[in-house]
Amino acid sequence: MKQLGVYESDLEEIFARSSVPGGQHVNKVSTAVTRRHRPSGTNVTVRDSRSQAVTLKLSRRRAVHAFAFATMHGG
Repeated sequence: MKQLGVYESDLEEIFARSSVPGGQHVNKVSTAVTRRHRPSGTNVTVRDSRSQAVTLKLSRRRAVHAFAFATMHGG
């Protein structure tokens, strides 16, 4: 992340219950993750999986790329 100009201290994580199909599990566990890059104001929300661990991994990967792009292009 540091190589791309994205620092952990600039990130904010927000957890919420997802609205995707998945039955009772999705209704009880916060499986949606929004990562916010404070300097650029860019948000990435991921709710692709019923698993919070998988969603966290996906959101980190997508967020780093989005935040690096926003930082490089003045967003």
